[in-house]
Amino acid sequence: MEMNRRRFGHASLALLAPLAGSRALAQAGAGPIRFIIPYSPGTGSDTTARTVGVALGERLGRPVVVENRLGAASMIGTEAVVRSAPNGSTLLITTNTMVINRALYPKANFDPLKDLTPITMSGWTQMLLVASAQSGFRRTEDLIQAARRAPGKINYGSPGVGTLHHLVMELLKIRTRTSMLHIPFNGSGPAVTALLAGQVDAMFLPETFALAHIKTGRVVPLAIGSDKRQASVPDLPTLKEQGIADMNVPAWYGIYGPAGMPDDLVARLNAELRQILQSPEAREKLAAGGVEATSSTPAELRDLTVADAARWAQVVKVQGIRAE
Repeated sequence: MEMNRRRFGHASLALLAPLAGSRALAQAGAGPIRFIIPYSPGTGSDTTARTVGVALGERLGRPVVVENRLGAASMIGTEAVVRSAPNGSTLLITTNTMVINRALYPKANFDPLKDLTPITMSGWTQMLLVASAQSGFRRTEDLIQAARRAPGKINYGSPGVGTLHHLVMELLKIRTRTSMLHIPFNGSGPAVTALLAGQVDAMFLPETFALAHIKTGRVVPLAIGSDKRQASVPDLPTLKEQGIADMNVPAWYGIYGPAGMPDDLVARLNAELRQILQSPEAREKLAAGGVEATSSTPAELRDLTVADAARWAQVVKVQGIRAE
């Protein structure tokens, strides 16, 4: 899906109903609002929750608690929100890994397209295609040509099967009609260590992590998976510029509640969260954690969730990917 960030950042608030939503939030009680994060502390979702949580609590007059619930490829934390009361007291901040999981785990206890209420997008992280300095690759074309000359010989790493890092490279293989060997690791740390040591040839990395290693010279940037060049790496071409279409592949972050939330409650939360996310303070804090703050209407997040679910389901099917 070709995603338009400008559209998400400037959609109108005219149809929101903040006063009705205020009553709905008041009826939910004065207890804490829980942000459930299905990932480790320090991740983009966690940084977002801790950034917007304090401001949201001040606006609503209620404490906000951030709870990291890890496990089962983020599904334990997500299911906790799915099973919660739809009164605005329990919210989820997650990534598009959620919709990848929908394709990988069709027998899961919930369906994120049916069992969650989209509230607003919260940010983006661009994905960079990088190569180990030992690989000798200096351009995307070098990688692609090597993969075509020796199918299956060139390898790439990822933090594990079903991660965005994995699926984006599989999409690149589809777009370029190449064969590369996937080497999954148990987390980002081991995968990056192998890349630095030259044990894997290439991989996709979130921008902040990639830039840290590019500066040392041990990782070579090949391309950025976005629609346009980024100010942080202005000389790095996009994959689209290099003739590889439909490779706008950021990690995105969204805020959801359980299914069945009243429309006025969703509208109030959306209005509050968008104002927070558009503030200079939130943008600065999120940028420091490698996340570009943005926001959306609930309908726009729903459309993005549905479209990305279809996109990655197709990649999973075509490439025959199976959860481990």
